[in-house]
Amino acid sequence: MKSPSALIVLIVMLAGTNLWAGGAGSSRKAFGAAIENKIDIEIDSLLGLYKQIHAQPELAFQEEKTAARLAKELRGAGFAVTEKVGGTGVVGVFKNGNGPTILVRADMDALPIVEQTGLAYASKMRLRDRDGLDVGVMHACGHDMNVASLVGTARVMTHIKDRWKGTLVFIGQPAEEIGAGAKAMLDDGLLTKFPRPDFALAKGEQVNRGLGDE
Repeated sequence: MKSPSALIVLIVMLAGTNLWAGGAGSSRKAFGAAIENKIDIEIDSLLGLYKQIHAQPELAFQEEKTAARLAKELRGAGFAVTEKVGGTGVVGVFKNGNGPTILVRADMDALPIVEQTGLAYASKMRLRDRDGLDVGVMHACGHDMNVASLVGTARVMTHIKDRWKGTLVFIGQPAEEIGAGAKAMLDDGLLTKFPRPDFALAKGEQVNRGLGDE
């Protein structure tokens, strides 16, 4: 996350829905400026969050510290948060009047890989995997960036809440790397205990009434 590009992509994807239809109706230029100004304010904090998560990765269904940090950040942005959905999953809901419900997903788990990047914030973590083996752990697929971008998007969207209407459902999904986290959250009532989405965004994709790529 060397630039806010991933964060901007998420916000642009949100703009592709009809979330803004009930908003205050400001000009596109003013709207863009409000987003960019908030990103400028938040980017150093988000980079710090990204580096911390990168340095402290957790394996599938072990994402307790990552989930706790995401829950704290979403609460700080004004979301109502439920933890331990589908094991270690996090669900944050922000209601802002009548409008569509948009789900945005970030996956949280890392891979059993020894990091050799040489970065100052490189992971030195070793954990026990599902087979009880001691393994190095690394965020090699960008889930650290996904979580930081989700937090950034939450901060931006609540900051400009006068410009849109609807409900945001932001989730931190566990165990994407083993293909089990989405099902665990669904089995635990993701679509029945929380507002059912009209749109879902995940990993650069927009899907109608879906949860992404699992």
